Amino acid sequence: MRERASDPLYRFGYGNDFDPYQQTESIGREWIEASELGMRNLREVVPNLVEWVGVEGDTYFEIMQRYMQVFAQWNRFITRVTSAVGGLEEHLKVVGEEGPIYTPIPAGEQRRSMEWLAEHVFETPEWLLDWDLLRRFEHVGTVERVRWYQVNALNQVLAVERLERLVEQQASLGGEAYSPAEMLDDLRGMVWRELGTGASIDPFRRNLQRGYLDRLAWLLTEASADAPLPPGDYRPDLDSPGFDDVSLRTSFHLHQSDVVPLAWEQLEILREEVDQALGREGLDRESRAHLRFTLRRIDRILGGIGGP
Repeated sequence: MRERASDPLYRFGYGNDFDPYQQTESIGREWIEASELGMRNLREVVPNLVEWVGVEGDTYFEIMQRYMQVFAQWNRFITRVTSAVGGLEEHLKVVGEEGPIYTPIPAGEQRRSMEWLAEHVFETPEWLLDWDLLRRFEHVGTVERVRWYQVNALNQVLAVERLERLVEQQASLGGEAYSPAEMLDDLRGMVWRELGTGASIDPFRRNLQRGYLDRLAWLLTEASADAPLPPGDYRPDLDSPGFDDVSLRTSFHLHQSDVVPLAWEQLEILREEVDQALGREGLDRESRAHLRFTLRRIDRILGGIGGP
C-alpha cells in the first residue's frame, strides 16, 4: 500500500481538531474557499426561508427549525476554519516511510483563516438578522443566540491547546511561524476594531468584547491543559496505587509558558486603546458605558493576579 501513500484518495485520519483536512464536511484542500462558498449559500437561504419552506396555512415552526439549522451550519464552517489556526496537517505513516507525520499549516494560511473569522464570525452577522422573519416565531433570543456562537468561536481560537501549538510552532520554525503574539494582536484588532475608528459599538459586538475579557481572565487565572509526557525511558508502574490512565499525561504548565505574559500584555495594550477611545466625541451612551466598564474590568483582572 505504500505506493498509494501520497494519493489523497487513500488518506485517512481520526478527525483531530488541529487538522483542517480532517474536519466534518471538509472535502479537498481549500478549507477557506469551501467555507466561503458555504457562507454564500447560507446568506441566500435566510431571506428565502418563507418562500422556500413555508406552506400557507401552516405555523412558522418548520421555518424556525430551518433557521436554527443555519446557525448549526455556520458553526461547522467556523470550526473547520478555526482548526487551521495553530493547526497541523497529519499524514499517518509507519516506520520506513519518509517525511514527518505532523506538518504545521503555513503561517500565511493561518493568517488567511483568521481573516475569514474576522469577516464571517466576529463582525455582526447582519445576514442572520431578518427582524421581520424573526418576529414571526420568537419575541426574544436572537441577541443571546448570536452571542453564544460568536463567543464560542472566540473561545475556540483562545483554547489553551491551540495557544500551546502556536508556542511550539514558533519554537521550531522561528520567524516562519505564525507566532502566538501575532495571533493575539490580530484577534484583539478584530474584536475591538471600533477603538481605532471611534465608532459606536453595537450590542452584538459589545457582547463579543465582554466575552473576550472573560476568556483572557480565564487564561490568566484558571486555565490548564493536558499534554503528553516527554518521550524517553520512563515507564509508569501500572500496578502502583492510584495509577490510572490520567497518569500517562501531565499538565501543560500554562502559567510557566509564554501564554500568560502574552495574555497580560494584550490587556495592557487594550487598556490604553480603550482609554484613548473614551477621549473621543460621538460615542453613544451604551458604548461609552461599555468602555468604562471595560477599563474597570481590566484593572480588576490584572489587579487580582498581581504583577506579571
